[in-house]
Amino acid sequence: IFPADMHPRLREEIKEALQPLFDLRRAQSGDLFRLYEGGDAYRPGERKDQFLERLGVGPGLVDPLELPFYVMLVGTPEQIPYSFQYQLDVMRGVGRLDFGSDVDAYDRYARAVVAAEGDAFSLPRRAAFFAPMNPGDKATKLSAQYLVQPLYENLCQRIVGNDLALSHPWEVPTPLIGQDLATRASLERLLGGDPAQMPTLLFAASHGIEFPAGHPGQLRQQGALLCQDWPGAWHEVAREHYFAGEDIANGANLLGMMAFFFACYGAGTPAFDQFAAQAFKVREKIAPHAFTAALPQTMLSHGALAVLGHVERAWGYSFISPSGDLEHQAFVSAMRTLMNGSPVGLATDASFNMRYAEMSSDLSADLEELQWDS
Repeated sequence: IFPADMHPRLREEIKEALQPLFDLRRAQSGDLFRLYEGGDAYRPGERKDQFLERLGVGPGLVDPLELPFYVMLVGTPEQIPYSFQYQLDVMRGVGRLDFGSDVDAYDRYARAVVAAEGDAFSLPRRAAFFAPMNPGDKATKLSAQYLVQPLYENLCQRIVGNDLALSHPWEVPTPLIGQDLATRASLERLLGGDPAQMPTLLFAASHGIEFPAGHPGQLRQQGALLCQDWPGAWHEVAREHYFAGEDIANGANLLGMMAFFFACYGAGTPAFDQFAAQAFKVREKIAPHAFTAALPQTMLSHGALAVLGHVERAWGYSFISPSGDLEHQAFVSAMRTLMNGSPVGLATDASFNMRYAEMSSDLSADLEELQWDS
């Protein structure tokens, strides 16, 4: 899906760059392949329901004859808003490709996907886990102990209870958690610095670096991953304490890799604070405009196939309930589905999408009670 307000020349250049990927998907799906541009493109300000109604697509279960299940948005979150992506993704597998006006990056991504899906390409089945535990920092301790460690222990086993069984054995090295392990140097080696250490699937949980609106480093470094190098809660965060997109070497080859970042702003930043109501504040601008994080952008332009992450802030309630119970099943299901070779859109559908729908229904009931209870 292209945005209607993308400059025609840039759109044509991006389409030409993505043509190898279009050809592959058309060969795989035949007449079900669609390119939404021109009169069918996303129009500024459209909600998901308005977009679907204009195209004659009904609500509910996906009919691929109307609109495919797997959807790729091409453009910035200013051109196609994050809110549209969230809503379309509830019933579909929706991703975004945003390299701005860098046409060469679109070309490299398309060729990487085609190469990775070719019969001659293979990677060892290796999953890596990265999680700092910075002194005095409650958040990194929580995500390391109650998300990454249990996830690692689960994925070390092909069969665990009623979880989806892994169809092949995977190499799952000791996780890089805490002191002397989850360092910036270690992450650099995983992300192209040492080809022998590059995993097929990387899961990282940490703080995503946040800057105030208008800060000169915000567009380049927001969402970068804080590493164990940070001495802890009583110290300022310095540039050498985190890993950003610009830290990936120009010659790094991440062909075939997929990554999952549990970190604030790890995938992107909206223009306005989406949690202002929770803090009883007026909604304020947190960035000059909505943008995609530079780290996943850089990874995708160096051969990575997909990067999953948060837009806005990440919360411990994603894996721990308000009562303190461990609730990480959505992560387990998504990772096991990915490790069995399913597309990312399918891996997140039965886990995060269903959980999102369930929680939205519960929230609706709570709001109704608040409105009508005296």
